[in-house]
Amino acid sequence: MGFYDRPYAQRDSSRASVLGAMRAWSMTTWLAVLLLAVYLVNGFTRSEVNDFEGWLYRWGSLSVADANGRWQWWRLATFQFIHAGVVPIFFNLLALCLLGPFVEFDLGPRRYLVFYLLCGVAAAPVYVALWYLGVIHADTYHGELIGAAGAILGVLIAAAQAAPDLSVQIPWVSTPVSIRVMVWVVFAAVGWAAFAGGQSFVGPACCFAGAAVGALLVWRPGWLDILCGLGGRSRHKPRTRHP
Repeated sequence: MGFYDRPYAQRDSSRASVLGAMRAWSMTTWLAVLLLAVYLVNGFTRSEVNDFEGWLYRWGSLSVADANGRWQWWRLATFQFIHAGVVPIFFNLLALCLLGPFVEFDLGPRRYLVFYLLCGVAAAPVYVALWYLGVIHADTYHGELIGAAGAILGVLIAAAQAAPDLSVQIPWVSTPVSIRVMVWVVFAAVGWAAFAGGQSFVGPACCFAGAAVGALLVWRPGWLDILCGLGGRSRHKPRTRHP
């Protein structure tokens, strides 16, 4: 019996093929898997008192008390990977998987990752600033900011620039929808949630900061080169619109 016919050699080959497939994942796939994994781990470790306050929620969500009084600055970045329910994680993953590949193709994986993270982080300083300005009530000092909506809105902005007229198929919609129309519908829905939600407007309003950062980076793409250590000397590929 040859070496590759032995059971343990076949197991090693299978493991290698899995690792090889993971190395071939796009950055969009990695981000989607990370968001889903964090949601599942948080769900398995949730407390009996609050259905969505799992271990990762308690250590990853952002509140003014955490950012200011407890000096837990990592929360300024980690909150964007935490989701409180099935609906937010579903729609964020749907938008990411539908439109993320276009943005990744346009920017390249490294710039795309930096772009995504910056758009997500942008909601944090706006959230803290709204509290200090008195827009958020004092009893929300310990209220948490979570979710990847800021990053997703940034991706929507970039996708609308990269391929505005390209049609995508949304699972429950029979007719394909252009990215331009999809972006307008999403922004209208988030805007309505922000301005008609009372005190619950804070989350959607903060997410528009991600859209603003996304628009700024689309307008000044050379800044991504600098942030990625490329100094503007090299581009992934010329920016071209999809047919």
